[in-house]
Amino acid sequence: MRHRPRELGKAALAKARSSELRSSLSPPEATLWQHLRGSRLEGLKFRRQAPIGPYFADFLCPRAQLVIEIDGRWHDVLHDARRDEFLRERGFTVLRISAEDVRTRRGEVLAVISRTANERIESLERRTE
Repeated sequence: MRHRPRELGKAALAKARSSELRSSLSPPEATLWQHLRGSRLEGLKFRRQAPIGPYFADFLCPRAQLVIEIDGRWHDVLHDARRDEFLRERGFTVLRISAEDVRTRRGEVLAVISRTANERIESLERRTE
């Protein structure tokens, strides 16, 4: 049973890192979160800085298995591609949105998120029937 404390240690580290990331949202992430938190977008439940494997999703709608990533000017395209592949292999859809779009086209961004989440939910529910 020696491996059990190590696993708990990893979970505790992920939780601490997630908490740290939540306290340091970028301005576009904070703006978007104001519209997503508390099921404000059509009753859809979102979490922010949710750990998924070795990665942290900016926003996650668990019911839709939808990950939303806000991309600033500078990001590692190769890292993003590996991360997206990892998430897709686990059944998630990744929606990448530019920080600039969050700032200047917020209504359109929210509409895309809502439409994508609802389409995913419908698709997932059809699979289980």
